[in-house]
Amino acid sequence: MFKKIMAEINFRRGRRQHDTAKLALAATQDRYNIRSAMELSRMGSPDAICQSILLTFAGLRDFAINNPLDSAARDFMQLGLQELEHSRGQCFQDIAALYFSKKKRSGFFVEVGTGNGELLSNTFMLEKRFGWQGILFEPDRRFHESIGKLRTAKLDERPVYSCDDKVLQFLEVSRAGELSTLSEFRREDGRFRFGSMREVKTTSLNTAFSLHNAPREIDYISIDTEGSELEVLQGLDFNKYKVGFLTIEHNFVAGKKEAFAEYLAPFGFKPVLTEFSNQDIWLVNEKR
Repeated sequence: MFKKIMAEINFRRGRRQHDTAKLALAATQDRYNIRSAMELSRMGSPDAICQSILLTFAGLRDFAINNPLDSAARDFMQLGLQELEHSRGQCFQDIAALYFSKKKRSGFFVEVGTGNGELLSNTFMLEKRFGWQGILFEPDRRFHESIGKLRTAKLDERPVYSCDDKVLQFLEVSRAGELSTLSEFRREDGRFRFGSMREVKTTSLNTAFSLHNAPREIDYISIDTEGSELEVLQGLDFNKYKVGFLTIEHNFVAGKKEAFAEYLAPFGFKPVLTEFSNQDIWLVNEKR
């Protein structure tokens, strides 16, 4: 037993040292790598938490010194500070949705890739603090119970795709359900994902919106499906459903951000706050 305890202590000590070293390397290579700092903070290393705060504010300060911020960027950051304790979005996507909706109350959201319903959720704050309603999509069965307890929004357990009723393999990633994805996308971003496979049937957003009586005016859609984001977009009629704001994860996969922008441009979407969107692309519908 003593050996097991010591092994655990040494493992945690080594992880903290590794976390700090990774953070220092990130700061050296890219002083604006705020996502790395946030991810290390979530690991629980005290050093990483403190350094992530310093890295974040140092990056924002240096950026502002060398690149005068426009009013939208300043207002976005100010709103982020006001709602800091309420935000759950991975990189403040919920703050961006609130900002571009003009702090709307009783709006409507769609979150494709929900996780447990609160941690890293881009819609939790909108529902709980601002009274929004919406639809949550999450195929990973391990999250369904927590979503049911934490959220009032409708839950659709099917994976979203460009077409309906396609039979695919879904990978439920071990110990990291947020990375679960359709099997064909399991290595798109270079990560090796391991877990259990199961057969699933897909739905398109068009069909799901009809089933759940979604309004024609949708204030915000968040898409984070670990690789299948373009297929999700292709299953929605943007002429029928008027979407105000989109956040879509590209995870720095070459060409994905450009592909999203090109696909959405004919519907009136324009990238915004690119200095903050990090692993996502954020787009506002200028025609709405």
